[in-house]
Amino acid sequence: MACLGRSTAWRGAGQGFRLEAQPGSQVQRYLVSFTEPYFMNSNVSFSASAFYFDRGYYDYSESRYGGRLAWGYRLTPDMSITGALRAENVNIFNPRVNTVQELNDALGKNDLFSGKVSLTHDTRDLPFMPTEGHMIELSYEQAFGSFDFPRAEVSWYQYFMLHERPDQSGRHTIAVSSQIGR
Repeated sequence: MACLGRSTAWRGAGQGFRLEAQPGSQVQRYLVSFTEPYFMNSNVSFSASAFYFDRGYYDYSESRYGGRLAWGYRLTPDMSITGALRAENVNIFNPRVNTVQELNDALGKNDLFSGKVSLTHDTRDLPFMPTEGHMIELSYEQAFGSFDFPRAEVSWYQYFMLHERPDQSGRHTIAVSSQIGR
């Protein structure tokens, strides 16, 4: 039994849990994910997610299911490195026309696996609704399975606080972002 005046209540430590359901006739998406930013009270982070996605495009239909596991390590208070593994099953079906060779090559069930490494420098004051700071992420992903391809990206987000009230509420922020990749 907790006594009054003592701080014995359970408090979160930054974990995140997301459960998403978006049913529909043209697009449907289901997702469950969990993030632990300080795995076993260390500088190691862990995240896991699973999803199902189904969409009818104009030229074909697509359904996907899969999951992702990621481990990260905080190098400094502002810099971290993350490694992730992803596995997906992608089914392409119901082509509108049968004359596009690239689409015909992708029809049916395809397996997609990837490994990704990311380096992130993050000075934002808040992770969900930042008002100051920046986040720069460099990432490289190599996919293999039914299709093999590399993907490299650089993302930059900068936040500037324009105004806040004397009591530090009512913050007005402008954000600038850029992303480039191959």
